Amino acid sequence: MNEDVSQVTTTLPCPDWCVLPAGHGFYTLTDEGFLFRCHEGQDRSAPNVAIALVADETALSDQGPVVTVEAPTVFVSTDDIIAGNQRFTGPTLRMVAAALLDAADEWDRITGTSA
Repeated sequence: MNEDVSQVTTTLPCPDWCVLPAGHGFYTLTDEGFLFRCHEGQDRSAPNVAIALVADETALSDQGPVVTVEAPTVFVSTDDIIAGNQRFTGPTLRMVAAALLDAADEWDRITGTSA
């Protein structure tokens, strides 16, 4: 992705699980010249860990047509980006595990999949 398009708003719909405001914008262009935005689910962050469902979308213009919509995935990132790892106490790890299980349950609901 290579160019800021300054939050081009749109009337294209979001998935029902997206918590961003309706019409949330496309914010960059892909290398192919498509507008790009990311749908985000409920924030399930735990101490030092960001957890949320996300799905990328591209479109030819702010009114469509939509070119691609990725299937939702669970985004997990720790605050310790440089070292690439994080240390947890037992209680914090339980919070992270609960948040991950909650995100997995939402993914199952959205995709119609069950374990």
